[in-house]
Amino acid sequence: MRTLLFAPSFDRATKISHTYYDYAINEMKSKPNKCFDTESATRNNFEKNIKYADLFAYWDHGGESSLVSQNRDRIVDKNNASLLKGKEIWTVACLSAKELGPYAIMKGVKLWQGYDATVSITDQAPFADIFADAYNKGFLERVNNNKSFELCEEKQREKFKESIDLCKNMPDNTGLFCATILSSSLKHLRYIKEEPCTINKIFRFVISKLDEFIKR
Repeated sequence: MRTLLFAPSFDRATKISHTYYDYAINEMKSKPNKCFDTESATRNNFEKNIKYADLFAYWDHGGESSLVSQNRDRIVDKNNASLLKGKEIWTVACLSAKELGPYAIMKGVKLWQGYDATVSITDQAPFADIFADAYNKGFLERVNNNKSFELCEEKQREKFKESIDLCKNMPDNTGLFCATILSSSLKHLRYIKEEPCTINKIFRFVISKLDEFIKR
C-alpha cells in the first residue's frame, strides 16, 4: 500500500497535531512512501503526488468542506476531491467528515475516516501520548496490520474507550477534562465508506454530474 502523509505546522494547534503525526510515523512498521510536513505541506505538492498513493493521511486543521495547507490555503476541497478517487483517507482534523467526506465518497473515495465536529488535542503530559494513541489507532491498524475498514473502526473505538477510562481513573480527578474531550471526539468519529453499486448510488452519481454541468 502506497502511503502519502501530510502534516502542516504553523500555529499552536498544528504544532501539537504535528507531534501526533510524528507519533504515527514512529509506530509504523514500514516507512511511509512520501511525507510532506511544515513548509512542504502545500496544495501543489498534494496534487502532484496524490496520484501515486493508495492511502492519504492528514494531521492539521479541517473545516466542513476542506483540509488546510501550510500556507492556510485549502489543500483538499470540493474542487480537487476527485483526485482522491479510489483511495482511502485518514485524518486527525476537525469537521471534514461533515461535508467534504461524504462528497469525496460520492466522487469515488473508498473511505473517509474523520470527525463531523470540532475535536481537541493536547500536548500536556501524560495525556499527549494517550490522545495520539487514540486518534491514530485506526490508521495504524490499517497500515501495520492491513485490517479491514470495519476492524480499524472497531479497534479505534475500543482504544478511545480505553483512553477515556484511563483518564477518568487518574488520581484526584486530574484526567476528567481530558476524558470529556475524548468522549466528544469518539461521539463524532466517522468511517464513511464507499457504497455498493446500488440504484441510489447511481442516482446520486447522475445528479452530481448534472450539478457539475449546470455550474459550468
